[in-house]
Amino acid sequence: MVSKQKTLKFSAYSGLYDILVKPDNIFRRLHDDIDFVSLTNVLLSTYSDFFGRYAYPPDYMFKLCLLKVMTDLSDIDLVEEVNVNMAYKYFLDMSPEEMTCHPSTLCVFRRNHIGGTDLLGDLVMTTFRFAEEAGIKTRVNGKFHVRGIIDATHMMSLYGIHRPVPVLKEQSKKLRRALYETDEELAGRLAKDRDIAATDLTAEMVYCKGLLACVERNFPACLKVDKVRKAHNRLKELVDDIADYYSYDPDAGLGHKSADTEFFGYKATLLMDADTGLVTAAAVTSGEVGDALPGMEVAKEVIASDDFQLTELSGDTAYSGQPFLDLAASQGFDILTTPHPLLGTGIDGRDGFTFNKDADLFCCPAGDLATGKRTVTYKKDNNRTSIIYRFSPQHCATCPLRETCLGKAREKTFSVSRLTPEQQKLLSDSQSPEYRRRRKERYKIEALNSHLKSGYAFRKAQGKGKEMMTLQAAIAIFAYNMKKIYATMAKK
Repeated sequence: MVSKQKTLKFSAYSGLYDILVKPDNIFRRLHDDIDFVSLTNVLLSTYSDFFGRYAYPPDYMFKLCLLKVMTDLSDIDLVEEVNVNMAYKYFLDMSPEEMTCHPSTLCVFRRNHIGGTDLLGDLVMTTFRFAEEAGIKTRVNGKFHVRGIIDATHMMSLYGIHRPVPVLKEQSKKLRRALYETDEELAGRLAKDRDIAATDLTAEMVYCKGLLACVERNFPACLKVDKVRKAHNRLKELVDDIADYYSYDPDAGLGHKSADTEFFGYKATLLMDADTGLVTAAAVTSGEVGDALPGMEVAKEVIASDDFQLTELSGDTAYSGQPFLDLAASQGFDILTTPHPLLGTGIDGRDGFTFNKDADLFCCPAGDLATGKRTVTYKKDNNRTSIIYRFSPQHCATCPLRETCLGKAREKTFSVSRLTPEQQKLLSDSQSPEYRRRRKERYKIEALNSHLKSGYAFRKAQGKGKEMMTLQAAIAIFAYNMKKIYATMAKK
């Protein structure tokens, strides 16, 4: 349970913050500018009012989650860093001499208290209100007008497709390499897990636990080296998590970056404001989901909001389906997408078949990519053109969706037809100089995707499950938006 009364902390060393934590420090500014207590009050409902020992306040634990995303450290390393970093302590409202919680407390908070809440929407609105106070974004008739740019980016799962063994092998290899680089005399002396099969989780767990114990017992001096300690703590965290949950990621999916390149993880569909560069809305799905359906959900979320008004939407081919055009016509915003010259119906995800623009192929409802395609012209039907996509008969024969997907057809194919009149007009308009000028800003969302991956732990999931990935995305977007606002304020 959470204490109803705020505890005042007095320390003779509080003056150190004014000396060591400068006014322009990002964590000092976040602490002073954002009311995290009000922001995280929604989490109070996940705590008991009568049972259990007193817990750390939700705003304190949420700030630790924010630090984890911004630093991309394991729970153990994060706790150690907080205990010696004065900027982190100031951000967390700690006394300079105070020690933070045990690493397991952070893990329990993420699993038990953070799921099922709409923190993403609350965090985005917090950043826009702050941008309004800073004079960066103003309301028109009570709403923020958004010239939206939409795109999806992929994130790798923490685990492998079916088992966590490959992840354990990779991390144990990093630990051995760090040890060898620290002490060359150790090279070749540590046993390897090369002979352990990728499906034998029990044997791999025994090996990893043995490796951890060996390092702790025989090479304690090496653990004082930063890269060895971090590799050791990361492997230990993976082993502990897998021991508790026998983990693989059930919510992640197999997506495709091209016809020959695939990934196992998630997709985040982001809608950003072209004027400010701030993320306005987002949705996280498994990796095999196409771009069109979550893109429609994100667009509708912005439209339904009491705080935003969508005035323009720019995107790639995946967002050129007829439903997007109908939505733009009904809501009165301009849509700047270039339709595929041959694909009309089907590109919007009808019947569960989704178009993968990177591979230029369709995915079936089970997530399998088409193996080929051909173009057919029907002369008896006014020269109507269709593209027929063929799927693997071997996969379809054993697929549990085979009866409801393509029926009992001998050849497992899926066809799409020519453009609708509205798509034809959009394709024609896309050749005009004015259209091309307005679409030049679309590069901004590519830069956003790159920044999130390189600086905000967006490249790979830090936990398992869609809820944890959504939380990670929400915190990363919040941190990105705040830094973007501070950078804009500095230019004024």
